[in-house]
Amino acid sequence: MTLTMKHLAKTTCCAALLLLSPAPSAQWSSDPGANQAIAAEAYAEVQPKIVPTSDGGFFVSWFANDPGGSPAGGYDVRIQRLDATGTPGFSPSVLVADRGFSSTQDYGLAVNAADEALLIFRDDRPVGTQITAAKVDASGALSWGALGVQLTATPSFVASPKIAATPDGGAICAWTQDADTRVRRLDAGGSVLWASDLVLSDGTNNVGLSDLQADGAGGALVSAVLNLTFSTPRHLELRRISPDGFELFRTAVFDGGSLQFGNFPSFIHDGSGGAVLSWYTSSPALESRVQRIAPDGAEVFPHNGVTVSTNTSLLRVSPHAVFDAATDEVAVFYTETNTGQNMDGISGQKFDAAGNRLWGSTGTSIVPMGPSSRDGVRAVGTANETIVAWTDGPSFGNDTVDAAVVDGTGTATTTPFQLSSPPATKFRLNAAQGCVGYGAFVWRDERAGNADIYAQNLGTDGTLGPIGAAGATVRNGSGVNPLVFMQTAPAIIGTPWGASIGLGGASLSAVLIAQGGPHPGLPLAIGELLCLGPFLPANVSTGTHSIGLPLNCALVGRTYCMQGAQVFLGPVQLQLTNALDVTIGAF
Repeated sequence: MTLTMKHLAKTTCCAALLLLSPAPSAQWSSDPGANQAIAAEAYAEVQPKIVPTSDGGFFVSWFANDPGGSPAGGYDVRIQRLDATGTPGFSPSVLVADRGFSSTQDYGLAVNAADEALLIFRDDRPVGTQITAAKVDASGALSWGALGVQLTATPSFVASPKIAATPDGGAICAWTQDADTRVRRLDAGGSVLWASDLVLSDGTNNVGLSDLQADGAGGALVSAVLNLTFSTPRHLELRRISPDGFELFRTAVFDGGSLQFGNFPSFIHDGSGGAVLSWYTSSPALESRVQRIAPDGAEVFPHNGVTVSTNTSLLRVSPHAVFDAATDEVAVFYTETNTGQNMDGISGQKFDAAGNRLWGSTGTSIVPMGPSSRDGVRAVGTANETIVAWTDGPSFGNDTVDAAVVDGTGTATTTPFQLSSPPATKFRLNAAQGCVGYGAFVWRDERAGNADIYAQNLGTDGTLGPIGAAGATVRNGSGVNPLVFMQTAPAIIGTPWGASIGLGGASLSAVLIAQGGPHPGLPLAIGELLCLGPFLPANVSTGTHSIGLPLNCALVGRTYCMQGAQVFLGPVQLQLTNALDVTIGAF
């Protein structure tokens, strides 16, 4: 059985009508009708990808068919950086490669620990079609030069490259070349580290690269689709590559039927050297499956994976999984459709560490089946708190992006709602979760007649718009303490927090940071105590205080009770001041 055109990637056939809608936002919008416009020029911009940075922001990349380039037209590679508020950091976006291709293939985007973006793509700037890798630093500079690192110099067919970051600032690159997949490692400067490419071959089948992820130990995990001819079954495998270029294992993930033609599923790293894979088959039926592979290559779930449902009267496609490392549980969300493929819904299933279904034998329904086309499911979070989004099209060219937040029991804690409400052709939905905790979604959108790139964030409580702001609240109990302790610089991760304390005749001032919470007021001889101890060592100064905050997203949202003190000398006496309840934020 094959998938109808309704569930295959949509193609552009005509210009959409111009829509009267609010102007796009310059940062994360709280209005689903005014999503953040990442790229909205008067020419086609397609195939967005997104990865998170350590400061709560993101890199977004895409292809732009710019008629003003050299050569004119051709799908160029561009990238933008967003901060935690969704505000663009590059003006304009960075041109990574000015290409002449009139069509596109898949490419790769990753980010390293230094918050540098890594890209890999087909390139026609050299002779023929080659594979190029590029590095973009936090300022937008091309660290490996204007032409990047050319990985191939071959007349052979090359396609669909991927890239993963290594701990030393370098990268592991992979691509399809003729019948094989090739893998190469670069150092931080873009120089080749291995004596020769690692060639992943089969001896019988073609080995086409499907996805590549870092393994967390300097190596990589590589998935590939195997097939012999156009009409033969397509199987899925996973290999692990060591940091020095040796194959550590090769595991047949699925060989009991066939993947859908043209389907090259992605997977996620489990944080310990293994992987969680989800995919759908075209035979023996349109069905979604899940498998977990251990760091040594062993199959954790039964061979060929576990189906998400036992209901054989319905079909399930386009799964997307999330993993909870704390519980070893996997949640997967997918399109569920009838055998006529004219009624779609969104459903989910959860698996325990052994691959047992936790949300019943048939999963849980997030959106009941109906006549809308629902596709492109993307999920971020964990198996116990997942942000799920998808495209919903009641008719051609009238798609919205809808979303829900699902808890660990399979219950939608928010009623499904619109993440992007202007009706238009929308597809190529991609997602990432930032370190602040919210999900960020990017997609191709034709609301203005051209193919543009839009983005929207979503918090785990269903909130749109900036999330993770720093703040401070002044408290002074009964008012007997002098009101002289004020914040001068917000508590943003990676920056110094600042405050001032009026001395009022005192020689010094101190900031007391409580490990306990606020207190309504405990009268003491030195004033009213407004925070509960124990206290960290005092930050002592002469009225101006600064405390450096690490760039650690785990601090975002934490609130600390701080109380000031005036220090009088000769003899030493203290006078407590008002308190500040300081919330650490990403912006």
